[in-house]
Amino acid sequence: MTRDDTHDAAGTAAPSDGVAAVAARIGAAAAFWVAVALPVALVALLAGGIERPTDVATFLLLVGVNGTALLAGHGYADHESQR
Repeated sequence: MTRDDTHDAAGTAAPSDGVAAVAARIGAAAAFWVAVALPVALVALLAGGIERPTDVATFLLLVGVNGTALLAGHGYADHESQR
């Protein structure tokens, strides 16, 4: 099986360079940079101390957002190098 420009590594049809593809690249870029920058907020929150229940909730929410951003933006560098 050979790979061409219309299929990705899994063999499924790759999106064209339409609006959906541009939106996917922007979303991946945003998620990537959120995943890179968010640990700074986590460290600041830890440095300030987690004393109240709202601090714990905020910390856990930020960890969840960071994990989601890592998953959503993990292919960003791959997409940029293929352009």
